Amino acid sequence: MSFQLSKQHLCVRTAFAATLLAISACGGVDEETMVCGGNGEMHGDHCHCNSGYELTEDETSCVQAPEPRPNNEQTPSNQTSDSLDFNPSNPRGATTTAEDGTRVWLVEAIDGATALTIELYEAYGGPTTAGVVEMIQRETSYATCGTCLILRTGCVAHNDHMDCQKSFMPRAEGQMEIQTLGMSPGQRLSGSLSDLVFQEVTIGSRGQTNPVTGGELFELNSWPFNVRLEALNGPEEACGGHGQLHGDHCDCDPGYRRDPQDPMRCIPG
Repeated sequence: MSFQLSKQHLCVRTAFAATLLAISACGGVDEETMVCGGNGEMHGDHCHCNSGYELTEDETSCVQAPEPRPNNEQTPSNQTSDSLDFNPSNPRGATTTAEDGTRVWLVEAIDGATALTIELYEAYGGPTTAGVVEMIQRETSYATCGTCLILRTGCVAHNDHMDCQKSFMPRAEGQMEIQTLGMSPGQRLSGSLSDLVFQEVTIGSRGQTNPVTGGELFELNSWPFNVRLEALNGPEEACGGHGQLHGDHCDCDPGYRRDPQDPMRCIPG
């Protein structure tokens, strides 16, 4: 089972190969000529729509969901929220270097029909060292977040992916503390989320994020995570593709040696 992750020029799709959680579809093609109007995927005789879109009556296309709130308007603070009891059994993590040379990290955790994804993008101002990240306004939208927290509910496995009914992103409150931020596969990513309020949102095809009028709210008081990083699908491999991981270091192939700055990589020498 491998990871795939990309957030470039607001054309975004985040996934496990076997537990795909579709966020959006790439634009640039006449939507009328695209399957499901370019806003979903065909499954049998009906569409599974991306977040922010809903089925047409004939179930063969996806259209923008109605009644979004303005992007900078939160659900009223006096609305009742539910406590989120989240206890995933096997969270997974991955990392890679993007085409522009910046770093990307992913944590995905699934508890029954609820999935939580942490996506860190250096290119969007996400953290590159241990520390505390406050959930300020830019982190509430998938179009602008560098520390992206996406909660999904009503998830059901479907072949090689999961279809989820609702999406949530944090309000501008709470924080994420990063204790360990590994730079290579085999290292660790650990920390905790605290005092978060997730509000129901729609996420459009270009990452635009709007709170849903009267949508659900979930409070996440605390959730610790500690994952061993895998390599995302792409050019990067464990030990730089020139050795084998053994615990906290690489055994390098002939002609290569451990990087003195990073024992999880092999360099010529």
